[in-house]
Amino acid sequence: MLELLANYKNEYEVLKQLRVDREGLSINQEEGEEIGTVRNPDGTIGFNPAKADAIVKEVPISEYTTSLIRKFLAEMEEKKDLPDHLVSLFEKFVIAYKK
Repeated sequence: MLELLANYKNEYEVLKQLRVDREGLSINQEEGEEIGTVRNPDGTIGFNPAKADAIVKEVPISEYTTSLIRKFLAEMEEKKDLPDHLVSLFEKFVIAYKK
């Protein structure tokens, strides 16, 4: 979803909301300690996948973000420019909303 919103980064309100949404997706220190870190073969540090898969994090999405996502997906569909990897988002945000 952030990828979708990032395409519309020239608008102040979108930028402001992206910042809030990124903060909601970020992992705090306590969550990071719970997940643990591992050194990847390329030398970078990442999270322990076995522990990370077991953690479920609720990420709230504001009504503003929801309406932006709905708008952008509907515009893509109208232009016949909806990529395959966004079909499930389209179904959740646009089709389910119409019902």
